[in-house]
Parts: sequence; structure tokens; C-alpha cells
Amino acid sequence: MKMKRLKYVSIVFLFLSLLHAEEIITLGEEDNWQGGYFLNLIEQQGRQGYLDLQVSNTQLSPQADRDFLFNFEAPLEEEISGLYRLINKPEVQQQFSRRGQGAAYFTEDKYLELQPLEGSQFYPREPWEDFTIEFWLYPANLQEGEILLKWKGFLQENQRILSQEVSCTIKNRSLHWEFINFFLSHQREETLFQLQGDRLIPRRWSHHMLRYNSQLGLLEYLIDGKPSQIIHTTATRREEGDILLPRIEQPQPTPLIIGEGFTGFMDELSLSRSWKEPPVMLDYQQPGYYISPVLDFHYQDSSVEDLIIHDNHRDNSRISYYYYITNHRSQALQERSQLMNREKPEFWLDQWQPLENATLTGKPLGRYMMVLAILYPDLGVGFSPSLSSFEIHYEEHLPPLAPLNLRAAVLDDGRVHLTWDYSENSGISGFQIYYGDRPGSYFGAQSPLEVEVPAQEFYLEGLESHKTWYISMVAYNDSSPPQYSNFSLEVAVRP
Repeated sequence: MKMKRLKYVSIVFLFLSLLHAEEIITLGEEDNWQGGYFLNLIEQQGRQGYLDLQVSNTQLSPQADRDFLFNFEAPLEEEISGLYRLINKPEVQQQFSRRGQGAAYFTEDKYLELQPLEGSQFYPREPWEDFTIEFWLYPANLQEGEILLKWKGFLQENQRILSQEVSCTIKNRSLHWEFINFFLSHQREETLFQLQGDRLIPRRWSHHMLRYNSQLGLLEYLIDGKPSQIIHTTATRREEGDILLPRIEQPQPTPLIIGEGFTGFMDELSLSRSWKEPPVMLDYQQPGYYISPVLDFHYQDSSVEDLIIHDNHRDNSRISYYYYITNHRSQALQERSQLMNREKPEFWLDQWQPLENATLTGKPLGRYMMVLAILYPDLGVGFSPSLSSFEIHYEEHLPPLAPLNLRAAVLDDGRVHLTWDYSENSGISGFQIYYGDRPGSYFGAQSPLEVEVPAQEFYLEGLESHKTWYISMVAYNDSSPPQYSNFSLEVAVRP
């Protein structure tokens, strides 16, 4: 008998140790941020070789007026937007970029060659009006004669053939733009228009934009968003005079060459059919947002013991953290959906709790939890903070153990005396007694009956005599709503 009691106590202590076992959920690292919602964020290789979250820097976006756009985020496809066919291509290196996650690396034999297809800007007889060419450039050496852009064709007028050329080359450590017989009058007279930019510095990124206004005949070259030279494509080369417009009228299309003989990097190369505004030179324009999936701790009123965050921020960059916890899955899903549909989620956080200094205060209770991170870059130095991982340490609030050793004895007056065992440290706040006239079916007239702790006995009255009754019990805790144990072992009595 003594040995049985020790066995019972051992089982209870084992259960209590399991009741408080700590669990860990990791977001990031090997999890790879699966199921998370990202707004204005990118993934970059970071801490311990895993993917970190960083703010997306300012990038050109596809628009209806773009003839082509190369962000160089991934290896180039054979056809670009259905308007150009790729003949030759440079490497794309995702470890080095000016915007986004990659840039094109050009060498003497690795350059970009595009064959214009029908509907593209360089296809014969395609109308030209306003246009903008822009790109980021990182030259290795600024060697004389390196070609950044070149297109050559010809124009036949009666018995006369005019060669046509658009080129951008390195000359005197600057970019030199040249348009030979490209801007033409109705008489098809020979023309030459040239622009020379300010001197560049090797191994430094700079932004180049050439834009044309066909209503004014204005051709402007900007470096890093600032005008470097302006000319007028008019017969007088001044503001007044007939405007000469671009024309490509040769019978067959000829390739557009980008970066032949050039050594260095290029990023965000674009040709648009409109006069574009100067670029935003800030690397970042808005914060980045991460919303975790709804995390399930499996049991109501589980406690969050700790929240460990691995991140990196400096200067004026920072990351703000919030959490949301509830016992109701529908509430968590609704809150997440609403937040994901907001352009600026930080204005809709009434139900969220901040993590001051990225530290959890207290031990919040609930079954369903989400975390939110808002990454604010330092606009002055162009630095994005990075988020490596969350570690959520929690203890499951397990349902209580079912009452043990349920016993039933029929008294002389017809009452049934019930007794049972339970551990006072198992979080039980009450019991329910179930009974019925069939095994496992407890639909007696007053079933279930409520019993408060610390009671360990109960007198069941009013059972019909000369009939077998089947009795079982459950325990419940004080969570809201309560958690119930499994049914105890069933006992049978016949009053």
C-alpha cells in the first residue's frame, strides 16, 4: 500500500514538471521568416549566414510608359517585357548593388545586347516623343572610350543615306552623349547634338538621367539629380526655332548595346517614354514592416516567459517592437488582416503592446500571439537596421489532470458516496461530476454537478434504485474560458 502511494506521488510530480515545461518558437534563422507579412522589406544574408530583414531601398517600379527596366535583382531572362530579345548579357551579382539586391557586372566581353522587337522604342518607325534614359553607374577605372550605350542605324532619303547613332561613352573621365542624325527636321538635314557631364570619380556610385521634352526640344543631362548640361534640339540650337524630333526609319531593327568594353557595375537601367522627374536620391523613403504569423501556444492562458530579439541598428536607425496576445484565434486573425491592409500600420496599434527597449515586461497570458517590427532607416547616412530573429519562450498552460482514484460506495439510504484524489498544486479550481445509465453516456437529470475545491468527496442523491449508474469526473482550471481535463476512470454503482 505504501508503494502505491509513492507511485501516485511520483506521477503527480512528473505531471507538474511537464505542466511548466518551457517551449521556444523561433522566427527567422532556420525558420526563414515563413508565413510572415512583409511591407517594404527585403531579405539579405546576415547573422550566422541566415536571412536578415532590412528596409527596401528606393527602387524604380514597372510602369506603363517604361520601354524597359532592369533592376538586376536576378539573372536576366531571354525576353524583356515582350519588347526586346536578349542577345548578350552581363553577370548579375547579388552581393553588390546600389538599389535592391543586385547589380549588373560588366567586363570587356560581358555586356548587354538587346534586339528591338515590334512596339519597342528602337524599332523602325516607332514614334518618339518625350523620353528618359537613366541608370546608376559604378565605373572601375573610367577608361577612355568605354561604351555605356550605343545604337547605330541609318536613314535613307531618296538617293541619300544618313548614318544614325546614339551613344554614351567615357571621355575625359566624364560621360559624353552624342546624337548623330537622330534629331531631324522634315528636310532630313545632317545634325549632331552633344552633351558632356561633370567629371566622375572611379569606384563610386552615381546616378545618370538623360531626359527629353519634345514640346520644348529640351534635352537635359542630370547627374545625381542635378542638371549637368542642357541643350535645345532646334534648328538654332537655342530655345527659339523649329524643333527637331527623334526619328528611326531604317528598314530593319539593329541592336541596342549597353556596356560594351565597360568594366564596372550598373543598376536600375531604364528607358521611359516620358519626361521623368529627377530621382529621389535618398536610399530610403519609408519604414519597413514585419508582421509575424499567428503563433499558437496550444493552450489558453499560456504564459510568455521571455522574448529574445537579435537585431542590429546604429546611428539614427531603430526598430520598434509590439506584440498582440489573445485566447481567441478569430480575434488574432482579424487583427492581423486589418493591420496588413493598412499603408502605415503604426497608426492602428491600439490593441498591441509595445516592447520598450525591445524587452518584455511581465508574463502576458494567452494562446495566440503575434509580434510586429517596424524598421526605421537612418535617412542621413543611408543605413537600414536589420532584424535577425525572434525567440519566444513560453510555458503551456496545460489542462489539469483528471481526478485520480475515483471511488463510489452505495450507502444504506440509497445515496452514493464519491471520493477521489487530486494534487492541490495542479491548478484545479473545480470539478464536474457526470453520470448516466449507460457506459460513457452521462445524461443524468442533473449531470454534470459542480463541486468546488478543495472537496474530495460528494454525496450523489436521487439515483433510481435497482439500476446500474455509470459515473465519471473532470477537473477544470481558472482560465477564461476554463480548460477541462480528460474524464476520469469510470465507476459503476447499483443503488
